[in-house]
Amino acid sequence: WLLARAAGFDAGFALHTSLGVIHEHGMSEAILQTIHAWETARMSGAFSESQKRRLQDIRQEFHLEASGANAWNLYPVDSSKHTLAQQVQPGQPTEITWELNNPHGEQTLQFILQVSGGAPVSDMTLQIDGAGEIAIPVTLQPGNILKYSGEEQGAVYDKSWNKVEKVTLNTSELTIGPGKHAIRFGCRFSTADQPEVKLEFRSVGEPENLRRGASAH
Repeated sequence: WLLARAAGFDAGFALHTSLGVIHEHGMSEAILQTIHAWETARMSGAFSESQKRRLQDIRQEFHLEASGANAWNLYPVDSSKHTLAQQVQPGQPTEITWELNNPHGEQTLQFILQVSGGAPVSDMTLQIDGAGEIAIPVTLQPGNILKYSGEEQGAVYDKSWNKVEKVTLNTSELTIGPGKHAIRFGCRFSTADQPEVKLEFRSVGEPENLRRGASAH
């Protein structure tokens, strides 16, 4: 989000961290590589004026990755964020249905699921448009994050994004087409210690090809 805004306004920014934080955080290398890709593309004039205007829009999100020497792919990303708190007695199933709009083509739905509060969350399921129920076969501890990026397996991370384990999901039931969809999420909270689940659903559009100095043409 920040790097897209910086590219849109052709602006620098400051980050504060420490070697200790960098060594402890499981995504440090990926974050630094992402910063390098965005800043190299920005300073080499790879973004067109029309792309910069879209990157300035705080309601839009993007993903950038290198595609070769002095070349990048810019992907539009649609992000939908939701929260589910415990609504019933501890140990009873809790479920909710959200509406999701996919402005892009058919693809496997990606999501990031994070548990807060002081209790584990288990028996998690997803269901898209009333089709087959998808079991998420893992119990997440407080602070755990489950990230699924469209492959056969997702990964569980601790609160510092260090990988804990892999999780296999039935990807055939996670396909969505363009347009609106009903996404039902269910889970079981084990205690009444204010547990909460945060879910972010993501869909990705077709890439735009960028190259060094393209904005000058």
